[in-house]
Amino acid sequence: MNLLIYQACQDESCKSQELGIRVEWSQEVPEVGDITNMASSPKWRVVEVVPYHSKASVIQGAFLVYVHPVDSELSPKEDWDSALYMNSAIHVEMSEVGQPELQVGWNVLGQAPTIGERLMNYEATEHPTWMQPVATDWVIDSFDEFLPQTQSFYKAIYIAWCKAERFAIAA
Repeated sequence: MNLLIYQACQDESCKSQELGIRVEWSQEVPEVGDITNMASSPKWRVVEVVPYHSKASVIQGAFLVYVHPVDSELSPKEDWDSALYMNSAIHVEMSEVGQPELQVGWNVLGQAPTIGERLMNYEATEHPTWMQPVATDWVIDSFDEFLPQTQSFYKAIYIAWCKAERFAIAA
């Protein structure tokens, strides 16, 4: 099983209902030129596939799949959003192989996940731009490190394996 991380070359290409990133499990790895979707309509073309591999993982590989809208001109690679995050790392938090991701994020320092760290959600507050962190039941139990096999903007992809762990709230 492979972990595919589809990322828009530029988030500005996404419509309001589309996110610039999508995670999927698959036996097959897409090829440059394949058509895929980032929301509901298949209008994105695969423009690059970057393989990442681990020496010690139950997963065959992690692949960063760059996509761009079929009907627009592709910008030079140095203008892609990922170029702003040179040497950062992608973190994908999972409960188990084949299940949907719990969270996807970036560590701009390129650091690995912290074992024992609790995943957080964020809720809106009365302030228009402030968010309130809320702890979830998920805690990072271990992680697999995947390193790029070709030149890449990201220095690593980390799959953090999480377990549900209830915590007591002090009264």
